[in-house]
This record gives sequence, C-alpha cells and structure tokens, in this order.
Amino acid sequence: MPKVHFCLASEIADPELKYQLNRTATLAFGHEEEYPNEYLSGTSLNEGYVAYILTSDRKVASVGFGNPTSSTLSNGTTVGESSYWLNTFGTLEEYRGQGFCAALVKKFIQKMGSKHILYLTVRTQSGNENYGAIKCYTKCGFTMLPEVYRDHYDGRNTAMVRLPKSRIQRKKPKTKRRKRTKRTNRR
Repeated sequence: MPKVHFCLASEIADPELKYQLNRTATLAFGHEEEYPNEYLSGTSLNEGYVAYILTSDRKVASVGFGNPTSSTLSNGTTVGESSYWLNTFGTLEEYRGQGFCAALVKKFIQKMGSKHILYLTVRTQSGNENYGAIKCYTKCGFTMLPEVYRDHYDGRNTAMVRLPKSRIQRKKPKTKRRKRTKRTNRR
C-alpha cells in the first residue's frame, strides 16, 4: 500500500500538487477536467485537512478532505460535540479496488477519530447507489442514518457517522456479588 500523506490543507504550497488534488477529486466524481472545483481552497479556508496517496510517478491517485464543524446558536454559543465532516473521497478509476479509499478514511480515523465525531454523506439514490463507498465506510466503523439525507446534484446522499471510541465503549453492567461469609471450623 502506498503511503498516505496527511496535512492541513493550508500547508500545501506546491501549485502542481494543489492542481493534482483538485483534479483527482474532480475526475473521481465523473466531472470533466475543466469542472471548476477548488476543493483544496475550501478545505484550507475551513482549517481542514487533506489525505492523499501519490503514485510512484507523483500522480495523485486518491484524495479525501475533512473539515471541522460545530453547531453554533444565534447568540454565538457552541453546542454539541466537536466533529469533522469528511468529504470528496475519490480515487481515479485506474486505481480503484486497491483499498486506497479505506486507507484515507483510516488515516482520518487515526488522526481525528478518538476525540471527534466523524460524519460524511454517501450516494444512496435508488439505481445510482455508491456500493463501493458504502462498503468501505461501513468496514471503517461508520453507521448509516437512513433518515438523515440531503438531495444532491447526483441524487439522494445519506449520512453516515462514526463516534469516537470513548463514546461507544459500554460500561459493563454491575453484577451483584455474594457476601462472603466467614468459615468457622465445626468440630
């Protein structure tokens, strides 16, 4: 498995790498190369992270982004848990089926998953389901929330969530212990 690179999006200064990251995300979703997307810029502005895999010839084969999120009330009060929205995970067609998406997701879990709720959306539009992504995310510990979805340009996208391990560890139920009685010698 090639190395997974992981960093703040704002740390990427190389214009060619920026171009490659945006290009891979664009092409992996079936858009034309001229499709005007600046995934990296949006992630950078949100103090987000990027994970990617380079081939031996320095081509970006797979990429994924993660942005910190929180819920803020109108009075400025932050409520709820700290979370990361994982988005735009894509692998170029010629590299699919090699576990690249899972490697990227696992890197986000390794870096963020112990303290933050991780969530994403995946295409579940009837007849256009992204079964590969659903399988990948499920194997990585995400749970689908079928009633939480958004209508997207490519159809219905359903939310999946992964809670930090500290949130999902269950306490063992208390068991009643029998009182020890003192044994006496009977003679």
